[in-house]
Amino acid sequence: MTVQEIHFRDYGHGGDHIGSRRTRRAFRYCATACVAFTAILCFSEQFLRHEQTERLYIIALLQENPSAARAFLRQAVKIDAKQREVATPKYLDALAGREEDDLVLSTYQSAYTLDPENASLAIRFGCRLAQDGWFNQAIELFQKAAENDPENALPVYLEASVQPWAEENNKDLRRSLALIAKANSSELDVRFPRPMWSSDLPPRGYWYAQSRRQLVLDLCTPLMQYANYVCGEAEQAISQGRVQYWDSWLERIELMGRRVAEGAIVHDPAKPPLAGGAEQALAGIRIQIKALSLRERILEGGTSDASAATRLKQLEEAARRLSLFSDELPARIAREKRTCRLPVRLSLQTLALVFLIYILACILSRLACTGKQAWTMPHTSATRSILAFGVAGVFFLLMLTWVFHVPLSQETWRGALIGAWRLLVTVILAYGVIFPVFMLPLPKNVAGALEDASVEVLSQARKQYRCAFTVFWRRYFGIVLGSLAMAICAWIICHRVLASLYPWQIQLLASGFAKDETRLVIDVLSSLR
Repeated sequence: MTVQEIHFRDYGHGGDHIGSRRTRRAFRYCATACVAFTAILCFSEQFLRHEQTERLYIIALLQENPSAARAFLRQAVKIDAKQREVATPKYLDALAGREEDDLVLSTYQSAYTLDPENASLAIRFGCRLAQDGWFNQAIELFQKAAENDPENALPVYLEASVQPWAEENNKDLRRSLALIAKANSSELDVRFPRPMWSSDLPPRGYWYAQSRRQLVLDLCTPLMQYANYVCGEAEQAISQGRVQYWDSWLERIELMGRRVAEGAIVHDPAKPPLAGGAEQALAGIRIQIKALSLRERILEGGTSDASAATRLKQLEEAARRLSLFSDELPARIAREKRTCRLPVRLSLQTLALVFLIYILACILSRLACTGKQAWTMPHTSATRSILAFGVAGVFFLLMLTWVFHVPLSQETWRGALIGAWRLLVTVILAYGVIFPVFMLPLPKNVAGALEDASVEVLSQARKQYRCAFTVFWRRYFGIVLGSLAMAICAWIICHRVLASLYPWQIQLLASGFAKDETRLVIDVLSSLR
């Protein structure tokens, strides 16, 4: 028997090749099926759940870049026009909010022609017309919005805020102030519309909150401009000693600001908290501050001085608290986004690292010319336990990122999670590097057990030892890669079931802090009563 014909059973020769091959294939099929099922689920919900126009519309709503959103919406409008005799107005409405400046009005007009009963569309279209100097047309739209939404006082306030610029002599404020008095005397709420959204998307997340806040700011602009204009005229008249009627007129402006601020509170407990309340309340409070400070000058020396000064201080403190919340909000949202991205980032980094190590092990195995002789060598119970507990630990840590989402926004908790994850992955990978040392007998012991323990036999034993070593590396890291892929896929599916969203939908997962905003607005407005 030649040296080349020596087979060492300690290094996997003579084992059950068919059984080991079946086991390996079963594991590969299981891992592939798990990954394929997750991928098909994501693909079907993204591309097969909705028709093409609705899919483009949903994608556009989640785009933070206006240019990208515009491209998707233009494509949706184009396809919708080809498929339907009557175009869908919501696609045009959404496009108008993101269209280029020279096309905004024409797009709004097309959407409004298709849906003239939409009060929200009329309000947004009217504000855009007023912004571009089309005041009479804006007034017509606000009047139409008031007819279609008679329970909302906002269209009346907007009509009044545009009225002075629609007249040739815009210093005549009587007509606009009469509208203000009409809206003030009504018991209607001041409700700002919601942003364009899809019923298939949950109205939560930082991007929905940001869209609502921006919409409130845009609609508050005419009210603030009107209040500034009226207060400017009042200040000029007061400096000239012409204070007749101005106290009552400024009182109307102050009451308008109070009603705008109080409209920021959603009184229906069944509805979820709505972002934008801080911007609405702050606009109303600033209007009150402007009007009240001028009224205090008119009433200087009267009996109302003390109460007016106290009220003014309360309003300024309320404005400070709301402004502080708005100033801190971007940093809080940035931390929230990092928290939501954390499990996705850790998963991708770990999979990439294990994949690279597995490729390296495959290359070493190929260079060692291992063949198929060592495939039959079983893993020890310790190895199987390390793999099972390690992969289970990865899944457990991923689930913790959802269960303990709020504490993870703090740096201490984030650091603890990242440390635990890195420690777990390091243990799994480090064990895979060294465990063959404890499983494989040394070549000199294997060769010494033979009767002919020559130098050639020892050399052959060392070669097959290296082959078995690299085979164990390849098999171990292949199992780690497949097991981690299955654990991450299981986490993705569980996350989809529990949170109704996928882990990478950060725009819908990261909080917009609407609950905190609502609580602050209620507390601030309660202190002013």
